[in-house]
Amino acid sequence: MMKKLLKLLAIFLLFSSIVSSSAMASSTRTVTDMTGEKVKIPNKVNRVADLWHANNQVVLLLGGQNKLVATTPLVKKQHWFTVVDPKIVKVAAPLAGNQIQVEELVKTKSDVVIASDQAQIKESRQAKLPTINAMYTDFTGLKKSVTLTANVLGGNSPRIARPYNKELTNNINLVKQHLKSRESTPTVLHIVNSTDLT
Repeated sequence: MMKKLLKLLAIFLLFSSIVSSSAMASSTRTVTDMTGEKVKIPNKVNRVADLWHANNQVVLLLGGQNKLVATTPLVKKQHWFTVVDPKIVKVAAPLAGNQIQVEELVKTKSDVVIASDQAQIKESRQAKLPTINAMYTDFTGLKKSVTLTANVLGGNSPRIARPYNKELTNNINLVKQHLKSRESTPTVLHIVNSTDLT
C-alpha cells in the first residue's frame, strides 16, 4: 500500500513539474535585439521602461505609450510630446544625466527596458532586468528597430509598424529620385540637445 502511494506521489510530482515548467516556458518569449543579443521577455509586455529619447517616439507611433512606466527627462520636457501624450509628465524618469538610477528603475517594475546606451544596457542587465538594445544609425536600422519595438510591445503594434516601414521606404526612394540629378548635396549637422552646443 505504501509503495503504491509513493508511486502515485512520484507520478503526481513528475506531472506537476512538467506542467509547471511548460507553463513557465510559455510565459516568456525570446526577441533578438539590434546587436543580435537574445533577450527573454514576458509573452505579454505591459510595462516598458524606455531609456532612449528617440525610441519613446517609436513607442508613441506604435500605440504603446500607455505601457510606458519609465522614460527620460528630455522626453518629459518635450512640448510636442506632452501635447500628444499629456500623461508622459507623470511617468518616472530614472536617470541623472545619462546615468541610470537603478533603484528607481527597479521600482517601476518594468517587464522590459529599451535603451541605446551601452553603459545603461549593461547596468540594467546587471540588475536582472530584460533589456533590449534598440540602437540604430541609418534608415535600414530604423526600420529594423521599429519592427523590434513593435514585436516587444505586441498587440496591434506590429500591424502599425509594417505600413510605417513601407511609407518610410517609399519616402527614402522619393528623395533619392529627386536628388539623383543633383551634383552636390549640403552637409547637415544634427544637434540632439543643447549639451551638444558646448
